[in-house]
Amino acid sequence: MTADPNIALANKPRLDQFVSEVIRDIKSGALKLPMLPQVALKVRQIVDDQDSSSEDVSGIIATDPALSARLLQVANSPLYRGSLVIENIPMAVTRLGRTSIRTIVMSLMVKRLYQVKGESLKVQLGRVWRHSVEVAAIARVLVTTSTALDAEEAMLAGLVHDIGILPVIAQAERYPEIATDSALLEAVCDKLHQAIGKLVLQAWKLPSALVDVAGQHEDWRYDGGPQAGYLDIVIIANLHVRRGAPHPSSQVNWSEVPAFKKLGLNAEESLNLIREASEELTRIKSIFS
Repeated sequence: MTADPNIALANKPRLDQFVSEVIRDIKSGALKLPMLPQVALKVRQIVDDQDSSSEDVSGIIATDPALSARLLQVANSPLYRGSLVIENIPMAVTRLGRTSIRTIVMSLMVKRLYQVKGESLKVQLGRVWRHSVEVAAIARVLVTTSTALDAEEAMLAGLVHDIGILPVIAQAERYPEIATDSALLEAVCDKLHQAIGKLVLQAWKLPSALVDVAGQHEDWRYDGGPQAGYLDIVIIANLHVRRGAPHPSSQVNWSEVPAFKKLGLNAEESLNLIREASEELTRIKSIFS
């Protein structure tokens, strides 16, 4: 996808103004960042509190009827269900486990943030969300087959890796000529979303490993150590989703990506792994449909 050169040239002063405004707001701390609903933050806090109980976790979830209903659907989905039908939140917490519940709740709540008023921006945001879900699904599969990392945390890492795009799109609502030109808006998002994403996840007080995902996932040359981490997983998942797409990442030579070596995979093995997991990927993505 490329912008009409004449449109780009005509809009350049406003585009420069928009980018400057976002950068200025980042530096001054004035940029409005998306905040998770309180229930997601409270669930995470309670699970991290060693003195809390599963009943405490269930009680917080129950305060949000929409979340409760969705969580029951997830607990009974093909991805998680067992022989027993889950009928209430305490059963769901028991089935999924407190640690998984913490991450699944946050993952479900992230989708609520993908809301804007303008129709053209809704289309753009929808593309970002679908891309994030694809990356999340592949990240979860990669973790369960290749590492000892937590599958739900890997899924969350995939969902939030592009979270920095949300403030850019929200700010673009004040610039109709940019909001209605998807190619221009995409170019701005590509330029700014990693720096902003890092700020968002720091504001949410998420672990540094997830903050790094938001801040560095486009850096396919990243080589942070001998063991694969969530950033490595998301880098690979992102490359899978971008494969064949009109995006600079599609031109990356996978044999030169350190993350693949950490997982002990070459390009062909990685592609085969994802092809063989097609049913699993469908189950994961259905959670966020």
